[in-house]
Amino acid sequence: MRVTYPRCREPLVITDETRSRAERYDRYRYPLQEEVVSCELATHTPETACAAYLLHEEDPHVQVWARWNPTGGPVHVEETTACPNEHDDAPCLLFHTHPGPCTWAITSPFDPPL
Repeated sequence: MRVTYPRCREPLVITDETRSRAERYDRYRYPLQEEVVSCELATHTPETACAAYLLHEEDPHVQVWARWNPTGGPVHVEETTACPNEHDDAPCLLFHTHPGPCTWAITSPFDPPL
């Protein structure tokens, strides 16, 4: 039996400042369409920053993520590489240094039922 962890889902409203910082990384100049994103990590302690995927660059292994603390403080927009881990030929969809389990072990209410 495979162990799974629930997804955090802490929301982040995309402000004009966050949108502008994310779009600076986008060489294709596609606007960031989302108004709200949610944390894509497994549930975690308050000391661990939430993280949400925003954009990818020309190289699909280079991504732009937002990181924030839901208790307050600035939103950090950063360029990072993709997690290199795979499971049953499926890549992890998180960033390289993500805390906690990879995406194949995270369940979300947005996922279709098995």
